[in-house]
Amino acid sequence: MTDAAATMAAGVRVSLTTFASWRYSFAMEVCVVIVTLLLAMRIKAPKVARAKVKLDTVGAVLQALGLALVVLGVLQASKYGWMAAREPVVAFKHQLLAQGGISPVIPFVVVGALILVAFGLWERHMRKAGKEALLDIRMFEQRAVFFGLLGILALMFMQAGFLFVGPVFMQIALGYTAFHSGLLILPMTIAIIIVATRVSKLTQIVAPKLLIQIGMLVFSGGILLVAMELKATVDQWAFLPGMSVAGIGIGLVNAPLMNMTQGAVSADKQSEISGLSRAMSNLGGAFGTAVAGAILMATLIGSFSAQVEKYAGIPAAEKAKVVADLRRDAQTVSNDQVQIYLRAKGEPAPLVAKFVEFNQNARNDGLQKALFTVGVIGLFGFVVSCFLPGGKTKAPVAEEDAGAAEAAGAAPASA
Repeated sequence: MTDAAATMAAGVRVSLTTFASWRYSFAMEVCVVIVTLLLAMRIKAPKVARAKVKLDTVGAVLQALGLALVVLGVLQASKYGWMAAREPVVAFKHQLLAQGGISPVIPFVVVGALILVAFGLWERHMRKAGKEALLDIRMFEQRAVFFGLLGILALMFMQAGFLFVGPVFMQIALGYTAFHSGLLILPMTIAIIIVATRVSKLTQIVAPKLLIQIGMLVFSGGILLVAMELKATVDQWAFLPGMSVAGIGIGLVNAPLMNMTQGAVSADKQSEISGLSRAMSNLGGAFGTAVAGAILMATLIGSFSAQVEKYAGIPAAEKAKVVADLRRDAQTVSNDQVQIYLRAKGEPAPLVAKFVEFNQNARNDGLQKALFTVGVIGLFGFVVSCFLPGGKTKAPVAEEDAGAAEAAGAAPASA
């Protein structure tokens, strides 16, 4: 039900954005944390004697730094592009990378990936030395864990990219309010809740692997259905089929995938696999937003520039400046914002009308391509799901039985 909760939270945020301010959404989350802490203080859990464990400080630093650099690098793609920097990279008033040179995405991701490799080697060293490691990397040897985590990455990639492009189109291209856009996303939330509450019964009849495969295909199909409706003249009801189909796909995938991944390890490893699942969810979300944003901006700049080059109403000497300014400071804006800006500069009405047309064509084309890309790349989740183990999901081994299983040399229960 985590996806439904996240979507409902997004709906609350858009309501606050429409009727108050987006800043209140962050204050609301602080209130939720405070209430949670107060309620947690009232829980009387029995105290369990546990041996003190020394924190693997080196491992913690390596994994945090590696993941941070990868995510930070991917998020730069929207502004600078994936390979070549669309504008100079400046830090502390010093130019680090020139325009047209290597994009900052590459060094950030490469260094982050190398640090994560070092993290894996360090954890293996800690395990061989008989010391307490931050993560038992032997879990990745299990198909359910390895391919399950990749499936979570793909699922969150699609979900983040979908929820990034959809509302942007509704608000900027169609002029809907944040609240109106939230209402159009509501069918997806309802579909998630309905399917998620019944999927546990389905797993008694259908193998979880098959449900995950079907769900991945259905989710991608829902995204592509919505992408086909990204037109300037689209009716709001045209989003209903795609949103509903996408919600059904998420509902089919989420619980079986999480259960299969986390049920593949013993109870004493649940904290580790839960942390890994959350990390892959965050990575998938960052990748989905970054990929959608990068494709949107690349298409916007390319399409707008091409239209400017072909338009005879702009002097040749001015075209180069317009294209250069666009590459340096391109933004996704509405037609009204374009009109207000150009009229304030005193531009003639024919030029204003032409630039509004350029903006509409380039923006809608970019949003549609971004969403199509998210749906197609998301099919990676279906490919990954083909390598998941089949059959019914087993519950995690009881903690008191885990030690006996390891002592007997038995492998942890697999899905």
